Amino acid sequence: MTIAELETTLDGFFAACVDYKKRTMTLKDGKTAFLCDFKDLTDRRYIAERIVLPLLTADRVDDLERVVQTTAVKAETDLAKLREGLLFGNTLVALEGEGVFQIVLCATDEDGGRDIQEPNSDVTLRGPRAGFTENYEKNVAAIRRIIRNEALAFEEFVVSEQTSTRVVLAYINGVANAGVVDGLRKKLEGLNAMGVVDSANLEMLLSGRMLFPVFGSTEKVDKVASKLLAGRVAVFVDGSPFVLTAPYVFAESLQSAEDYLKSPVYATVMRLLRVLALLLSLYFPAMYIAVLKYGPELLPDAVTAILRESREGMPLEPFFEIVIMLVVFELLREVGIRMPRTVGDAVGIVGSLIVGDAAADAWAALPKKIVRNKNFCDVLSAPKVQGWIMAALPRGGILSPVGQPEKGWQQVRLADGRTGFVPESILGEYYTAPLSQDEETLRQALVDAAMLYQGTHYRWGGKSPMGIDCSGLVSTAYMLCGILIYRDAHIMEDFPIHEISLEHVKPGDLLFFPGHVAMYIGQGRYCHSTGRSGDNGFAVNSLNPDDPDYRADLKAAITQVGSYF
Repeated sequence: MTIAELETTLDGFFAACVDYKKRTMTLKDGKTAFLCDFKDLTDRRYIAERIVLPLLTADRVDDLERVVQTTAVKAETDLAKLREGLLFGNTLVALEGEGVFQIVLCATDEDGGRDIQEPNSDVTLRGPRAGFTENYEKNVAAIRRIIRNEALAFEEFVVSEQTSTRVVLAYINGVANAGVVDGLRKKLEGLNAMGVVDSANLEMLLSGRMLFPVFGSTEKVDKVASKLLAGRVAVFVDGSPFVLTAPYVFAESLQSAEDYLKSPVYATVMRLLRVLALLLSLYFPAMYIAVLKYGPELLPDAVTAILRESREGMPLEPFFEIVIMLVVFELLREVGIRMPRTVGDAVGIVGSLIVGDAAADAWAALPKKIVRNKNFCDVLSAPKVQGWIMAALPRGGILSPVGQPEKGWQQVRLADGRTGFVPESILGEYYTAPLSQDEETLRQALVDAAMLYQGTHYRWGGKSPMGIDCSGLVSTAYMLCGILIYRDAHIMEDFPIHEISLEHVKPGDLLFFPGHVAMYIGQGRYCHSTGRSGDNGFAVNSLNPDDPDYRADLKAAITQVGSYF
């Protein structure tokens, strides 16, 4: 064969490949050198420094293997292997002249992708964090660095006609089951798939129609090393960071690599917890549906009452609710994983908002009570004073009663779904409309609500007995009486307060000052929350100059008078 014949043959193989590159050079001794490769698979600078430069500067070239300075040089004449070598990132070099004809393949491929790093799919709190990459040679080397044993064997196979994917079978002689090794070897030798681009493809081809998994997969180097030492077999696929291990048993899915780095007692407890979590996830939804629909008498009366209360107004049976919930959850999970990251994150946020909105609507539909008769209310875990505090709500806090009061205690549901107990006497009516249609009654109720905050110190932006400001005082007093007003120190458009003259002011009306608001309580007096030194909180002052509580600065500064009536 001549260089011209070799070039013609290779051109026939790669005629449609735009990335196939070739060049011919005349050396100092008159011989002709021919180089060809795939430019995107090879390191151009490496080729120039280690192959081209030595060939052009050598006075005489009789043996290519001695002249080229690459890490791996292999003489080859088989055309099929030459073609395969080019496709795997090697550079072909041919020499002709003075009766000499040589062909070698030189390893000049690029660095094999990303470096060893911690995988995102299997996070470790304590222990090795090295993870496999897409380069099978790096993966094999990572195992060799841990298991420095001559019995560790690696067998290489090429599967798939279309992709020529390299697969490595790893095992430890004398430790691994010979039957398993022979079985996998025969399957890999007889495998003739159209394409293998990932270990998942290979797992499917090797497993056949098995219903349950027979291969485990992991990105962790230490996990594969541990399984090899335990007599398992590993399968590496070029282009995939996931390594297959066989044989695989279901119990392995409940194990963690960290279990072997902790005390046996702790590791056992953690595995039992995982088993318990598995059983709960498998059986609890079915048990919930069965008991709720067919055996409610099996539950305590208190629990039955809560469940009955929660089911009121629900249009679907519990079975269909759970099915729909699981389907929606899987859809959101798939969208978050499969779609582009930015789109997936956006859809996940939208899904969360939808679920949150549904929860808010469900809360809005429940009956309500309000903390009215005390400054604060502790929501306790049990109907006794010794119960632990779940939440502390100030006056105005909204709760949903569950069932009827018992022995002075009322079970309540919080907005976040939790349930607890409060003294029944603390709760009052939650008004969503004015508590009375009688003007005088409503005006007196507004004044009484405002006076509940006597002794409360001033806090900018506050609206509770822990601290309250001027607009917080009047808006909270109105809210306790079933009227919602804007929290502002002036009358705004669409404000449910209209302007009146000072001469027509009555109890419950509002006095506006620059950056300040107060409630008129009758007999020329008004209450407000002020940060002025000496008052620093709830205060009562007068519009009458003869009154000792008269404040001339405020009287002169009145800008507006507003009334709801």
